[in-house]
Amino acid sequence: MILQNAITEGRYPTGLTRLGAYLLFNRVAERWVWSGFRAFGRIAPRAALKRMLGSLSSLPPERVLAAMSQDRQDAALAFLLACRSGSGFLHDIHHRCGDLGRITAPTFIIESKYDGSKDPSHATYAAAHIADAELFLSPAESHLLWFSVHDDAIREKMRAFLQSWCRSAIHYLGSIGLPV
Repeated sequence: MILQNAITEGRYPTGLTRLGAYLLFNRVAERWVWSGFRAFGRIAPRAALKRMLGSLSSLPPERVLAAMSQDRQDAALAFLLACRSGSGFLHDIHHRCGDLGRITAPTFIIESKYDGSKDPSHATYAAAHIADAELFLSPAESHLLWFSVHDDAIREKMRAFLQSWCRSAIHYLGSIGLPV
């Protein structure tokens, strides 16, 4: 199992962010919020991306943008303009993951050190409660890991984790006499 930016413990989000989520992403308002963002993105694309990155990174948005190539900026903006959360944000608020100690699958947890949409304690909590979980705190500049200059390194770490697990599974199956 691979977890990226997972919410795993505690009340998420807290305070004004929680209240804002109820106000902006309820059944009535959510559609209009995203429509407004898309209009803003068409009129002032860089400003819209910068504004969104302000909520997705603990770093200043200018620093996040400076770390992204123009192609990555364009791809991130295209992704964000295509977004529609539906009731997803409200599901996140009410999500409870249960007893992580029951997870027995090999688990790789990836989290940005600079994720501004949530606290990295969710990743460290998961790593502490899932047996033999491997945690990678990425230097990616925001919640949007795949638009970071570090994306290739993140993908390589995921590939290595999956390959290692596959080799272990094949070895295990062979050791119990099953043909592999």
